[in-house]
Order: sequence, then structure tokens, then C-alpha cells
Amino acid sequence: MEKITLLTFFETLLSSIKHCLCTKNNFFGLDFSNLENRFSFNSREKLGKIKHRDLGFIESPIEILTFYNRISSRFFSFMIVLLLAVIIPFSALGQTCPTNSPGQQDLRANYDTIKCPAQDVRVDKIFLTNADPCNSCKIGTELMVNMKITLTNNSNSTRYPSIQGDLTITPLGGGNSTQCLILTCSQLLGSETKTFDLGQIKYVCGSRLVLNNVLIIWETPSGNCPVNTPPNGKYCFAPPIVVTPPFSAVLNPTCGVGNTENIDLVVSGGSGSFTYLWDTGQTTQDLTNVPIGAHSVTVTDTVLKDTDGISCKITESNTFAGPCCVAPEITLQPSNQIKCVGQNASFSVSFTGGNPAPTIQWQVSTNGGANWGNLANETNATLTLNGSLSQ
Repeated sequence: MEKITLLTFFETLLSSIKHCLCTKNNFFGLDFSNLENRFSFNSREKLGKIKHRDLGFIESPIEILTFYNRISSRFFSFMIVLLLAVIIPFSALGQTCPTNSPGQQDLRANYDTIKCPAQDVRVDKIFLTNADPCNSCKIGTELMVNMKITLTNNSNSTRYPSIQGDLTITPLGGGNSTQCLILTCSQLLGSETKTFDLGQIKYVCGSRLVLNNVLIIWETPSGNCPVNTPPNGKYCFAPPIVVTPPFSAVLNPTCGVGNTENIDLVVSGGSGSFTYLWDTGQTTQDLTNVPIGAHSVTVTDTVLKDTDGISCKITESNTFAGPCCVAPEITLQPSNQIKCVGQNASFSVSFTGGNPAPTIQWQVSTNGGANWGNLANETNATLTLNGSLSQ
């Protein structure tokens, strides 16, 4: 989205330049190279010596066509300033990672990652908020959210804690994860619990965020931010922290018994107290053995209210086409064999397809097929028996 927006902007800008009031003194060229993400500007007086400038100021590569036109040197300088003024704000929009505290360094390599010699500061939760009064989102939509962290000072005096870790953002359904380095620093008064805003990030509803390799490190009242290497003992390595997303719901369908489906409903965010209403009329969180097809559910938060005092609700739907209960195709049947006493007999079977995935269980009959009994632990595609079989 950012790439398309910038591309459109520059195409319009270059078109405007092309039709501006230009003198006949200078040629002007604007080139963009995908390599190293750099712009280059070329100018020359008539057919004289080419002057070349490189500006490496943009983060995301954008393909912009080169054009040459007659333009004055004064207008050329003006355009450079304009480009810088517009590109820098554009490149900062829609960032995936939160902004780190100024000057804060990653100190984790200085400490034993399995130790927690002090617990002056704890992380209560890390969560995402958006502009929606119910702080909800629809699965798959992209939105800007604020990442916030709530800390508690377990001591009676001021602490300057830094929370450091690796944030992993995994899209719904898997795929390539995004990694962010988190380095915060803040002030907590004695026995204080406080929430800090780490800034806005771009978030796709349904993605999973986890902070790993978490170091909580702090300065005492005589310290300040950023946190440097404090005296021994003023740190604690914590377990991974799952970031609480906005109020949302994911439907996970699987095959049920026969040609039916089961739906596992996972609700995230919100107060934790919910009611459910499915299109089938059922009010359980999950559905079992319902007809295959499209199903929807409305989840109501019994605690959270919107600005009108109405309970917060979200509705999600899913279509599951199966197939379920598909019989496998037998491609090889076992054949009868006559063996002498002491000789081995081998029987094989093979198949393709089938849903749910088929399993194999060999059986034996001692009364001409009237009754069958399982052979213990014989679940492979080939069964080998020796001539001493007593059944």
C-alpha cells in the first residue's frame, strides 16, 4: 500500500514538473535505483558537464521512471527540498514495529538468560488498542493500533525499568513472521502500576504477537533513562509474553462425524466474559457435527460497553467445503496364500485418498469369516505371519 501511494505521488509530481514553466538553460534528470534504495539527480547545462548527486533517504524501494526535461537550476533546488519534505513523512507511515526508547541499548547479552535474581518490576500485560470504542477488529483487516505495556513496581522506591525482547508477529494461518526489537525505558514510582504507550504499529487482525527472550532490567532511584548496565542483581529474565490483541474471533472448522463439521471458536481480547449465538441457534462456544457449509456466530462481551452503553459485539463467519467422510480407494487387496508349516505368509494392502485420513487394522477369522478379531499391534500396510499361527 505504501509503495503504491508513493508511486502514484511521484508519477503525479513528475508529470507536473514536465509541464511547468521551464527555461532552456538546463537539463534535469531524476533516476531511482532499486539497489541500495537511492535516488540520483543528474543536471547539466545544455550539453555541458553532468553534475551528479546521490540521496539515500528513503527506506522502501519504489520504481520510478526516468525522464529528462528542461528546467531551471533554481526550480531544481526547490524540487529537492520538496521531495525531502514529502518522502520522509511518507516513509514513516504504517510501520510494523513500535518505536524504541531514545538511546536505549540492548543489554541482554550481558546477563545470564535463565536467571531472575530480583523482581522489583513485573510486566502485567502487553496489549493492542485501536480507535474503535469496543477495541474490536474483523479478522483479516489491516489497521493501525497502539501497543501498550502495563508495568508494576514491586518496590517502595522509584525504578527506571527497561523491557527488552524480540517481538514475533505471525500472520493468521502461518506464513512469514516479522521480527521486531523492543527496547523500552520508563519511570515507575514506588508501588506504582502504570500503562505506557509504545506507539502505533500496522496490524492485521488475527495475527499473533509474542515477545520472546524478555529481559526486565532497571535502575534504582539514582538512575535514569536510558538504562545502562546496572549493579548486579537489578534484572530478571521473564518467560515469553503473548500480546493481547483487540477483541476478535476466529472460526476453525474441521471434519466431524460423517459428512459434518466441527467448529472451534477462539475469542481473543475483550473482558474474557462472553456469550455466543450461532446461525444454528446454538449458544455454545464451539459447534460439533453440524452440516458442512457456511456458519456465522455473534460474540457478545458481557462486560465491555460502547459509547452508547450497548454491549460490545463482533460477528464472524466461515464457509467450510470439506470434503468430509470420503471413502479411500483400495488399490491393492490382500490375496489368499497356501503355505507349509513353518513358512511365512505376507499380506499387503494399499489405498489412495480418504477423509478423514484412513488407518489400517488387520483382523483374523477362525470360523470361515463369520466373526473377525483384531490382530494386536498390526496396523502397517504389510502383515507377515509365520506357519505356527494358532488362530
